[in-house]
Amino acid sequence: QALGAERYLSYGESQRIRSVEIAGGRGRVLDRSGVALSVSLPTPTIAADPRLMTDPSGTARALAPIVGVEAAILEARFVRPESAFAYVARQVSDDMAAAVMELELPGIYTYEEAARYNPLGDSFARSVLGRVDTDHHGVSGLELEFGDELEGTPGRLLFERAKNGTAIPGGVYELEEAVQG
Repeated sequence: QALGAERYLSYGESQRIRSVEIAGGRGRVLDRSGVALSVSLPTPTIAADPRLMTDPSGTARALAPIVGVEAAILEARFVRPESAFAYVARQVSDDMAAAVMELELPGIYTYEEAARYNPLGDSFARSVLGRVDTDHHGVSGLELEFGDELEGTPGRLLFERAKNGTAIPGGVYELEEAVQG
């Protein structure tokens, strides 16, 4: 510890200190009267932790008809032992997420991520408003043109965690707030 103490200190901190990015949230597109033309809403995404699965092949076969993805494709995502995360289906309906969770399959879970919606209908001014990709980046129209203003700025949460991954009370804690686009 006397020689190279900084190296050991840095190594210890890298095991305890966790940094998590907080999404800034894409801003709304409004008309001149303040009516929302394009907004982001929380939408379920279905994911998997392949390390927790007891039967990846059976899980893939059970999920395939519900999510509309071939069982072979899902199974290929699930059999990577080094991976702790795999998408099953992104930005799905509440009904689809509920149907998947009713199966109570080990390693399958849902979480919410933002999806873009047009409150006045998907066909309303679509060529002018444009669209975003699944990761919320503008790909056409106003969504692309004003992407820098709409995307927002991510924040960061830094905290000290125990071996089981939970935050240590009274430990290192820093919060840098995200800024909405």
